[in-house]
Amino acid sequence: MVGLDLINAYMNRDKRKAALEKLKNSGSRNLSASDILDYAQSQSRKKETQELSDFSDKHKVIGTALTFPMNAGGGVSGLVGNTVDYLTGNPIDPENYANHNTNTSNQMRSAVSDDMGKAGQFLYNVGTSIGDSLTSQAISGGKPAVAAALQGSQAFTNSAIDTANRGLTPNQIMATSSVAAAAETVFEKLSLDNLKGILKGGTAKEAGKSLFKDILGQMKSEAGEEIATEVANDAADYFINGELSNFVQRVEQYQNTGMSEDDAKKQAWKDLFGQIAYAGAAGAVSGGIMGGGASLINKVRGNSNVAQDVKKESKDTMYIKNSHPTGVDAKNTPQPLRPEQSVGKANEPYRVPNALENSSPSADVRNVHEIGSSIDSISNSAEKVN
Repeated sequence: MVGLDLINAYMNRDKRKAALEKLKNSGSRNLSASDILDYAQSQSRKKETQELSDFSDKHKVIGTALTFPMNAGGGVSGLVGNTVDYLTGNPIDPENYANHNTNTSNQMRSAVSDDMGKAGQFLYNVGTSIGDSLTSQAISGGKPAVAAALQGSQAFTNSAIDTANRGLTPNQIMATSSVAAAAETVFEKLSLDNLKGILKGGTAKEAGKSLFKDILGQMKSEAGEEIATEVANDAADYFINGELSNFVQRVEQYQNTGMSEDDAKKQAWKDLFGQIAYAGAAGAVSGGIMGGGASLINKVRGNSNVAQDVKKESKDTMYIKNSHPTGVDAKNTPQPLRPEQSVGKANEPYRVPNALENSSPSADVRNVHEIGSSIDSISNSAEKVN
């Protein structure tokens, strides 16, 4: 009766009816309390997912914002949970607890974007992709390798859910999902390195002047990353999963509508290239936005650095000025000679030599004594004449 109590605790009357029907059809001897608990928890998760999905449909901005931390956490939990199930010989359930956050996040985003139309959905997907990337970068502390690994875990979990729903074997699920994770991690790392390179230019006064160059460069990087990732995933799906791959199943679906095999394959190839082009376009747009944002941050940094340089130069100038005061009466107060001045010029003050200069007279000091001796001789001559 423990299982029935758990059902009562987790579900309403309709859910309890479904659980009891499952119990009746399966036979009580073949269904343990643990099985009933797992089923009850699964129904509870589905209810929670539906409630959050309904909330997101009504509060699109808040609902979308909630999906970013859910995706980040769901990627890690899915990677760990599904891997543990595989290694321990348990079936990989696409709706298990480890995949719950990712499933919920995906359904919440679908609820938000379903009524946006194709263009709106495209822009929404670009925005959520940027949000996922920025969330991973924030969690990683700005380290591209760690951020790329976090996004790789999200790719793994999404692939595991997709392949498990298609009924693939555990080996196929793990192989396909591992390729997805590796491709996302490697290519995302390259893209984030390029973005970090733009941000590193913020120490120079010229920072931000190459705005269009930065935008185009990041667009190219992101588009290439998305295309490469899409191609790698499609190739892995085809070669690992064979007749259960998305491409082959798509061909079969078109044949079921009355198409010939050749026409069905042509349409499937067209769909495949369309998906690759879509991924590239989304990557280009997101790259342009992120590249432009990074370049503008550089411009702000550059302007701040210029202001700091000007302030420092001003302080240095004031220090030099205060170190050489002119005194109250500039006419009667001896002034230190500047390096470009020479002794003996008109209207220039006499500089008193210090002890070091007296012990080793310089040319300027000797000239001063010679001028003094000449003046004394002229004065004596004048007295004799008088």
